[in-house]
Amino acid sequence: MTGRFFLLYRDMPIAELTDRLNDDYYNPIEVLARHVHLYCDHLRTLLPAASLPYIMLCDEFTVACRKYINYRREVFMPYLSELTEKDLSGHDCQNCSGSCDVQHNMKLVEFTVSIKDIDKTLEKTLKMQLHKDAEHVKEFKLLHYKIVFLESIMEEIMCVEEEVLIPKIKEAQKNIHAVS
Repeated sequence: MTGRFFLLYRDMPIAELTDRLNDDYYNPIEVLARHVHLYCDHLRTLLPAASLPYIMLCDEFTVACRKYINYRREVFMPYLSELTEKDLSGHDCQNCSGSCDVQHNMKLVEFTVSIKDIDKTLEKTLKMQLHKDAEHVKEFKLLHYKIVFLESIMEEIMCVEEEVLIPKIKEAQKNIHAVS
């Protein structure tokens, strides 16, 4: 990723950034992961049993990518909307009655753990060897290219999240006194 993209994202408020990440990364990742998953299903019917472990590992990676994106959309994006709303309204978590039900620290921990989880899956996938099957070289190369492309997009979004989004989240949490 070029520094230009980092600068573009760094200057955005959280709400705009999450919309851009959804459009620029989450949507394309979801489509590509679904496409690769369908291709793996197709290959399972076409190729010999000896190639199944490679296909299964590729498919596991697509499932992990889709879970990662679903978590972002179903859990984290709503939290970021709530956090942004609280930050913009001048909310002060120190004035909340009782303990805060939002659990800001846990949201950030869950977010960073999900990055580490997908990173482990990425590492495992990167270490796999391209299956050697003389009869189906084209099919395996195509699968491999699709996986490499998906991995590169996942690496990029994790970098943007770690370098741009997480610092913005920490700043917003600090602004509302959600963390000590």
